[in-house]
Amino acid sequence: MKLGFSFFGIIHGPGGRTGSDRDFRHCWPGLKRDLIDPFIAQGHDAKVFFSGYPIDEDTEKDFYDLVKPDRVNYSHFESSDPFTSKFAAFNNFVGDDTLDAVIFTRSDIHFSRIMADEDIQFDKINFLFPEGHGWWESYNFTCDNFYVIPKRFFRVVRHAMLETYKWPRPQYVDTHGLWRTLSRYVSEENLHLISKTPE
Repeated sequence: MKLGFSFFGIIHGPGGRTGSDRDFRHCWPGLKRDLIDPFIAQGHDAKVFFSGYPIDEDTEKDFYDLVKPDRVNYSHFESSDPFTSKFAAFNNFVGDDTLDAVIFTRSDIHFSRIMADEDIQFDKINFLFPEGHGWWESYNFTCDNFYVIPKRFFRVVRHAMLETYKWPRPQYVDTHGLWRTLSRYVSEENLHLISKTPE
């Protein structure tokens, strides 16, 4: 299977809601070791995509030397919000007929589990886990930092993600409500929770 790994967020520098620094050199080794390489070890092929914001020339050279991405999409930081690079990440792979599925996640996180060993169903749209504190029961909110999307759903997920972000309080909801939106376009038989345990 040909898998795309599409990472979104700040590649290098300060930003985000916390204002803390991001550095691909810190996160990339773990992403490769704990996320990408185990899928390759299972026999899958991998393409790597990044969506982020422009970085200086020297840092960009280090980024390409270390990560060797297949494609990078830069957005303007000045007019961005927390959703900008996430949504722009779809421009890297929608229409790429070589892919069977995309693993869609942040570029600045560390995984505590080997996702290749988890209950991923590649024929469905996978969400990591339901949100706790009543959010799943009330609104079907899920974790919005990790998805696995089969090729046949690329465009509908892109459309639903934009629609979800606009409803009703984007500064808070972000795309936690994607399951709820998608259920209007695809049957719930095509939606899958990797973990059923709320976090």
